[in-house]
Amino acid sequence: MNHWGHFLVECVNRLWYALENDVSVDKFVFFVDENEERTIKGNYKEFFELLHIWEKIELVNTPTTYREVIVPEISAACMKFYSPQYLAIFDAVAANARIDPGWTAYDKIYFTRSSFAKGNDYDFGLDSLDSFFRNNGFYLLAPETVTLSHMIYLIRSASEIATI
Repeated sequence: MNHWGHFLVECVNRLWYALENDVSVDKFVFFVDENEERTIKGNYKEFFELLHIWEKIELVNTPTTYREVIVPEISAACMKFYSPQYLAIFDAVAANARIDPGWTAYDKIYFTRSSFAKGNDYDFGLDSLDSFFRNNGFYLLAPETVTLSHMIYLIRSASEIATI
């Protein structure tokens, strides 16, 4: 799914299997619309790299046959439940983050949507929120402007994080 939040909640909840089972699994398959051509890049790609399964990711957009298919149980369902296996996926990604020693840590961070929401009719009052948090000592960060590893570093370094 080409939406970061939905990707994290709906698309990775079966990847606990990659952490708990042997490395003999040939592929981790994701289905996209029929005949759709999709490229995994940016933070999506980095997520799979940090989970150490990037080389085994396959996108399927046509009927395909496999010798054996394992469909792991979901480890989370939005607004219903999540399991320790779901959290383990993110712990593994965070543990493998590629940290640059030149990055600056901030004690208080506000994840602004001001840059992301340009032209979005659903968000309003963002300038007021930005001003409020800036005036209260928060560093404003547009999360879509940093790599996944950098975001992990910033989150783990901060004592306070605010977001919508």
